[in-house]
Amino acid sequence: GWAALGRVDFRLADLGTLTLSGSYRSVGFGTLEERVNERSKEDFLQYDAATSLDLGKLVPKKAAIQIPVYAGISKTISKPQYDPLDLDIKLKDKINSAKTSQDADSIRNQAFDETTIKTVNFTNVKKNKTNGKKPQLWDVSNLDLNYNFTHQERTNPIIELEDIKKTRAAVGYNYAPQPTFVEPFKRLIKSRSPWFALIKDFNFNYKPSLISVKADVFRQFGATR
Repeated sequence: GWAALGRVDFRLADLGTLTLSGSYRSVGFGTLEERVNERSKEDFLQYDAATSLDLGKLVPKKAAIQIPVYAGISKTISKPQYDPLDLDIKLKDKINSAKTSQDADSIRNQAFDETTIKTVNFTNVKKNKTNGKKPQLWDVSNLDLNYNFTHQERTNPIIELEDIKKTRAAVGYNYAPQPTFVEPFKRLIKSRSPWFALIKDFNFNYKPSLISVKADVFRQFGATR
């Protein structure tokens, strides 16, 4: 048996990165200390592709829009050495003994354990403030958007198909006004004595320090056969 592991990273100009990785383990792989019956009884393959991008750089710079995106796909495939429904028969022998190609495909599909996960994330999409003015209640830059979608599919000897979809979307509003401090005793107390410093320097801010609102929607669909 043998095994392999690899990873490659790509830089996509100023947009972000792309990462490809994978691993493989064959039947019989194991350490020198392991006995034959303790070693791998399956061919196992896993590969992943993921990218992180800032699509806001595709729009004019003066628009000051940030659109961070993450997208990825992961797949694992496990091919057992022996047929899981006939544990005393090797899978390749059972496939070769099939009468038709359709029967061979059916045997193969029932024996394999496959999982595929697809993900897309948009995190903190917003327009940045660029005019240098004081923040206002109605500024578009107070808004931020988030979106996540995950789709998982799986098949194995027990599950013909497992299909799970998760979607989450959120809209946030955050407004942090500049504080206005009031010092009611500063003009009333003329003394410079340190004994009155605590009272003289007393102040408070009558404005709220933060106004934050968030609307979050989550939807999930799942089917197992």
